[in-house]
Amino acid sequence: MNHLKSEVLRQAARELADAPHGDKTAIVDKAAALLGLSRQRTYSLIKAAAAGIETAERKRRADANTTAITDAELLQVAGVLAEGRRANGKAMWSIERAIDVLYADGKLAVKLSASRVSALMRERGMHPDQVNAPSPASRMRSEHPNAAWQADASVCVLYRTPKGEVALMEREAFYKNKLHNVAKVMNDLVVRYVGTDHCSGAIAVRFYTGGETTENALEHLIWLMQQRMGPDGHAAPFYGVPHMLYTDQGSPFKSGAFVNFCDQLDIKLQHHKPRNSRATGQVENSQNIVERGLEGTLRFLDPETITMASLNALADVWMHWFNGTRKHGRHGMTRYSAWSMITAEQLRMPPNEELLRALPSSAPERRRVSNDMLVSFAVKGYGSHDYDVRYVRGAAPSEKLLVAVNPFEAPAVKVASVDQDTGELVWQTVQPLVRDQFGFDAGAPILGQSYRAMPLTVIDENRNAISRQAFATEAGPATLEEADKARRNKAAPYLGQFDPTADLKAAQVPVYMPRRGTEHPVQARQAEVPRLNPVEACKRLKALLGEAYSPKVYAWVNQRFGAEGVPEDQLDALAAQFGLVVKAPDADQAAGLQLVQPLRAAGGDA
Repeated sequence: MNHLKSEVLRQAARELADAPHGDKTAIVDKAAALLGLSRQRTYSLIKAAAAGIETAERKRRADANTTAITDAELLQVAGVLAEGRRANGKAMWSIERAIDVLYADGKLAVKLSASRVSALMRERGMHPDQVNAPSPASRMRSEHPNAAWQADASVCVLYRTPKGEVALMEREAFYKNKLHNVAKVMNDLVVRYVGTDHCSGAIAVRFYTGGETTENALEHLIWLMQQRMGPDGHAAPFYGVPHMLYTDQGSPFKSGAFVNFCDQLDIKLQHHKPRNSRATGQVENSQNIVERGLEGTLRFLDPETITMASLNALADVWMHWFNGTRKHGRHGMTRYSAWSMITAEQLRMPPNEELLRALPSSAPERRRVSNDMLVSFAVKGYGSHDYDVRYVRGAAPSEKLLVAVNPFEAPAVKVASVDQDTGELVWQTVQPLVRDQFGFDAGAPILGQSYRAMPLTVIDENRNAISRQAFATEAGPATLEEADKARRNKAAPYLGQFDPTADLKAAQVPVYMPRRGTEHPVQARQAEVPRLNPVEACKRLKALLGEAYSPKVYAWVNQRFGAEGVPEDQLDALAAQFGLVVKAPDADQAAGLQLVQPLRAAGGDA
């Protein structure tokens, strides 16, 4: 009887149970009409349905949903079974054995049947099949092609023979009882490196000998980034510098050379957690696709024709066929079609292959700064150059800086400075120094015509601060000129700022007890007004005066400020004074007689 008929009968049974005398016949007739049965047949079915309802609504037992074994005991049984499994998933203990052992050891209060314990563990999510099942996986996406690549290496069932051929490791000769055969070809095993683009799903495969080494991992990544030609002679998609590379915990991918290579190319290198290979499930699945689709073909080829060169040539053909013709289930396009949707901003072109191969060995190196604020560094393929680091924070003569190749702007280099607030290295790109035909710095000022002082380094600033503080007065820190004059006059530094014999006075010799001295407040430092040499000052004055400027302005400024320089904050006052003089009735007479007097307030005593 179907569900509808059962529901009609149960509803009629409930109505009959509550209906007053005289209304029951109408209820039975209504059900009979709905079911298309006679009154007598319908009534007998209603009685059977009423009996079933009474049975279902019978009072439950007081100990329903309870068991003699606790959750803690079930968890221990489940733990013994789960941890007793081998790595291949084979269960070493049965549920019955685990119950017997734990009960005999007093860990279980009662001994239930294996079937009952298995059912209870499954109800509570403790069954070994449930515990050993993988945890839920998060779905990840990438925003565009080349946003993230995955790479993985796997040892094939192939090896290179002494003749240079590639042969299959036949089951009859290479198995657990003939490990000596495996040992013979251990160094000649063929390793399959597979890289995938997470967005498009494009697959690239290459074969190498020598095992899973850093050199092979780097070779594969460099090959993968280069634009390759397809078997048809046209450029194939899937190349460039990825923004992120996701790999397993393999030692080649964690080596210093590989990490440094990715760091210098601005590739975010990330490794998944140990024993979590499904995090790179795309490339793991691609390994299986390559093994079945490509290596499965080798069985039907003449073994004497298979070499490493022919194997990689076959891999190229298979790779372009698979990526170019097989549609991906996620986006419904071929992998090459999906990758070709990359934009110019998203596609980072790699530098030349020669420079790429030099990057792993060109880790950041320390270089000493010369007195003229230069460091020398050699970039492979570009020779040695000098780099001006005067504007690198922390650079100073005789100090050492970290220098590394900038692969995207070679022969430019990256120079590191330490952020004083965070302590982290801050890298900035420095271009090589351009020299003229005589070897001079092309940007240097010309001797006798112009002058450009070096910017103050951190050490210069500290040195000046020490000088100003050492000869400070009650008015505040001294100027650099005052400090130099005091030093020439053999003045004592820090005179009156602290007692140099304070420790002697504070010492209690008889009892040898140390005494605390009085701390001296540090006086606030005042900023020194920059001074300009006469040439630079007159350039600024000429810009301010315009046509009112004359050679006599330079003669006067050089005579008055030549040694000490012109304070930068007095340029406007000087310009105003010279402007007034020029506007006088007799300009020459005014220049000869009045230039000295108005400038006393601006420049000090003449």
